[in-house]
Amino acid sequence: MEIKNILKKLAYICIFLAVFTLFYGFMETSIFGSYLILILIVILFISVSFILLALSEILEWLHFLTRQK
Repeated sequence: MEIKNILKKLAYICIFLAVFTLFYGFMETSIFGSYLILILIVILFISVSFILLALSEILEWLHFLTRQK
């Protein structure tokens, strides 16, 4: 399996974790203490997923550029 596919799958897992944390956090706010911590955790998951998707696209472009030479 190629690294870019692994990065994309990890990004999708992070998005799933963000959505799951958001829904579960609104139902059980006593675990997170406040909505601020919940929102920060969701933003962390989303930002990690965007970074992973960007890395997979960069790897795809690098593979494309090195193949052309």
